[in-house]
Amino acid sequence: DTFSADLADGGIYKAGDSTAYLWHYQPYNTVSWSPDGSKIVVGDGTGIAKKVKVLNALNGSELYTLDTKSDEFAWSPDGSKLLTQQVGEGGKYDIIVVDAASGKTIKKISLDGGLGQFSWSPNGKYISVVNWKRAGSSHIAIPNLEILDAQSVAVLSNLGTLPRKRGPYHFAWSPDGRYLAMNVGHNNARKNIYIWKINQDGSVTRVYDSLEANEAGFRAGFIAWTSDSKNVLSFYEKDKLKSLVKLSVLGFKISKLHDVSKLPNQGKLSPDYKYIALYRHGDKEKIEVYDLASMQLKAEFAKHSSWIYSVSWSEDSKKIVSADLDKNVYAWKVIP
Repeated sequence: DTFSADLADGGIYKAGDSTAYLWHYQPYNTVSWSPDGSKIVVGDGTGIAKKVKVLNALNGSELYTLDTKSDEFAWSPDGSKLLTQQVGEGGKYDIIVVDAASGKTIKKISLDGGLGQFSWSPNGKYISVVNWKRAGSSHIAIPNLEILDAQSVAVLSNLGTLPRKRGPYHFAWSPDGRYLAMNVGHNNARKNIYIWKINQDGSVTRVYDSLEANEAGFRAGFIAWTSDSKNVLSFYEKDKLKSLVKLSVLGFKISKLHDVSKLPNQGKLSPDYKYIALYRHGDKEKIEVYDLASMQLKAEFAKHSSWIYSVSWSEDSKKIVSADLDKNVYAWKVIP
């Protein structure tokens, strides 16, 4: 009933020299396993010349590099495509859809604004994008959340502006693709939670705003869905006690699941919805894997020599890839 954590085949993947396999400056999801488990993609955010690198998951060798001037990316649900962005003409940003096998560009669409985080819906129909737009002659860019059609990459709906100074923004699509949840807030700060419903005709309705609901206790660091698409999971603080809670989309009632006051603030839920990997962003603490139902510790990984910045599960929930400030990317097994 316990787990062991050990290096996966290929062991430590260390960049070495001046090459970085990690964006050092923000706690975005800069490392991710492909849905088929064959590749690992990392955002290289060193300096101005930002890139997206795609690695062989077996040995860490570089398959190809996308010279995007950006380190943002997202896998399509079937793993056949990789979504990223590129600075185009006139400072505008292009959305780039890439063939994941070859690294060749399939489609390029220019949007009016500067793109931030984006995510592909599980059903493959939609792409959510934070698009930073300037209003008139103003030099101040305002973040807007937009829903794109994944086939044409055309904008279907603009869901309105987001709080400008409270990023980063983290997306969580429900497994059935009908809802999009997002949290806004810094590492240990209180945050907003928004939930939108994608209607059958493609229109989008915002159904929950934690500020409007006078719920000021949600914390940054973790947001996910239960497997039935009926509840959002997050951390919530009340009377200086932090809990793992679920927020029902039917009535939006908050229910406490576990006290997690002494546990790390950052989390990633496994694809099989059974385990949660917790870590402290910007801290040398180890990564801890807990059983979601009981919150019993099942595995821990302490190989990182510096701040852990990004964690991602493999699709089969048996491996984790993690990256740190020292430009190390580890792939390790979580074995029942």
